[in-house]
Amino acid sequence: MSKNGRIFTTRVSILLFLLTLVVGCTGMNSKEPRALSGTAASDEAVAGTFETRISCSSGTSRAGTNRMTRCFAAGQIVGARLLTDTSETGASCRNANSWGYRNNWIWVSGNCSGLFLVTVSRQ
Repeated sequence: MSKNGRIFTTRVSILLFLLTLVVGCTGMNSKEPRALSGTAASDEAVAGTFETRISCSSGTSRAGTNRMTRCFAAGQIVGARLLTDTSETGASCRNANSWGYRNNWIWVSGNCSGLFLVTVSRQ
């Protein structure tokens, strides 16, 4: 092979390596929802879903009554769990009591504040 042929082959190889590296790393630091591996906690397949984190916080109005806050997801929520309870003033988040989910939103009340891991269905 001639010297020019080796240089061309080397440049193409380097270009392909860099392209593979860039494509392989795309999205690693992205804030896009992370795709599920295809299995749920119950070992059933979860095709067409992804996980995302939602921070949601509620408070108390001046009148002393609890207010409900809705925090929306990018699709139909099929499951959620509390990752971190960030509630203040001694309040705590309890599922079905001070937080839950419905349709495409998580609701919190009673000064519940937290970070939730939400499984969303792709529609």
